[in-house]
Amino acid sequence: MSYTYEQPELRSDYIVVTSPRVFIQDYSSANLYSGQQILAVSSPLSGWTDIGLVSNVQIPITRNVTKLALGIPKTTRKSFEASREAQVTLTFHEMAVETIAHAIGVTQHNVLSMGTVVTQSTTKTIFATANEANKFVVGDYVSYWDISGDALVGKETVASKDLTEKSITLSSAFDVLPEAGDIVIAKAGTVATYSSSDPSVTLGAGDGAKFAVGDRVIFHPVVTDNVSELQHKTDRRYVTAVATEKLTLSSAFTGTPASPNLVVAYKSIEMLDPLGTIAEKSLLVFFDWVINSVQRQFALWYPKVTIVGSFSPDMKGGENYMDANITYEAQSTTQVMTNGSSSTVLSIPFQFD
Repeated sequence: MSYTYEQPELRSDYIVVTSPRVFIQDYSSANLYSGQQILAVSSPLSGWTDIGLVSNVQIPITRNVTKLALGIPKTTRKSFEASREAQVTLTFHEMAVETIAHAIGVTQHNVLSMGTVVTQSTTKTIFATANEANKFVVGDYVSYWDISGDALVGKETVASKDLTEKSITLSSAFDVLPEAGDIVIAKAGTVATYSSSDPSVTLGAGDGAKFAVGDRVIFHPVVTDNVSELQHKTDRRYVTAVATEKLTLSSAFTGTPASPNLVVAYKSIEMLDPLGTIAEKSLLVFFDWVINSVQRQFALWYPKVTIVGSFSPDMKGGENYMDANITYEAQSTTQVMTNGSSSTVLSIPFQFD
């Protein structure tokens, strides 16, 4: 037998702009429009982040935007519910991780081979959770941050790990064993000198051997034993060469490492987005528009948007698997326009000759 299905209706609610220039900033009520400059001519990027390479932006162009969404079944057949929305969707690929985090309003978290000692017996270190033990890699060099001495101590290799026991076992024991509360860290060294012109960082004696070409590194000036702040550092580079204690970097750090800061390799970056987190942003979308055979620059300013979709790669065949979407829900705000009138708007268009 044959089947029939509901067919999607072709709509003209949206236009799709290819390769626009998009700027973003955190929403602030102080930025609401009242006839003032949104982008200052003298320093147009002040307070804004250039999102960079964006494949396209889907922009609603009607007053009442509707979307067909699969709803709760009312009968034995599933029904489609219509909702009134005003959304802006970005499609992008190969965006820098810091930009993605800003655009979707999430917190970056460096995944480090690092754990707090619960008990130490000769070569075996037991942690509080199996997750801490699992982050260590067999063969990596480890040291520990001595909480009482405020220093990085030792250099031994990981021989094995036991997730059931929440432990790692070293190939040999530290000369001075760590105590409960000390923090074991893999691929960590102490800065001796730093050069931004090379760019390179020279570590303390024996620390260079802990690193390898390709390691992704961060640095952190430890203050009052806040070693856990290594997880939140966003000044990241990778190692292009290792010569004794000298690590050559892909580019200079934004900050300036100094003795006795820590340089640590991280495994990956997680973007933590707790359920229920609401991120509010402001968007500026620039693109060219041909009007009466004249090419002009057009801009749409969205004073307040909330993020309803986040980084979501599309893995379907025949498409760029690195493409991802971010969807913003435009919120209405009351604006004082240049003619003195007060209006409730979702976006404000600007046209430049």
